Amino acid sequence: RIPHIIHQVWDTRDIPHFFHAWVSRWMDVNPGWGYWLWTIDDAKLLIGSQYPEYLALFESYPEVIHRADAMRYFILHHFGGVYMDLDMEPLKPLDNWTSNYDVVLSQECYEHTYVVRGESEPNIVNGVMFARPQHPFFLSAVKSLPDAANKYFGDFLQATGPVFLSRVLKEYLNTTHDPSVTIVP
Repeated sequence: RIPHIIHQVWDTRDIPHFFHAWVSRWMDVNPGWGYWLWTIDDAKLLIGSQYPEYLALFESYPEVIHRADAMRYFILHHFGGVYMDLDMEPLKPLDNWTSNYDVVLSQECYEHTYVVRGESEPNIVNGVMFARPQHPFFLSAVKSLPDAANKYFGDFLQATGPVFLSRVLKEYLNTTHDPSVTIVP
């Protein structure tokens, strides 16, 4: 269901040296999988060709982190696969997750949610996400970006990051009751 592609993003192709071992390890642990490193310029090409109505918004984000967050939703909607932040270290193959699910999202760790931000419910982390191509949840995330930018433009957590994704998920599930979205702790 979920294509065997690992997507990662960085603002340029020149990723910091300390990430190289983890990137290599992803491929060692998941042989036969594709690996796509996306840059901001790559995302502009994808958005410009497939989602042109969102390109001006993407280019207007005030910080790279906004674009790095937003581009994940376009990538997963269009291509599907697995998005992993560069600072994630692989421990096991991902194959089991890709054959039985349409979308897999995970909750942020306890410390981020409850201690650092004082939230009462766990957020969905956007640093690890699995999806089949064209899943409506990620289209919902893409379509929610303009409204979030209008309300929370300078706050990346609210405009494009984990708080945004959590809000989109809650609205999506309240509207659709879609059982194909799996949330893991």
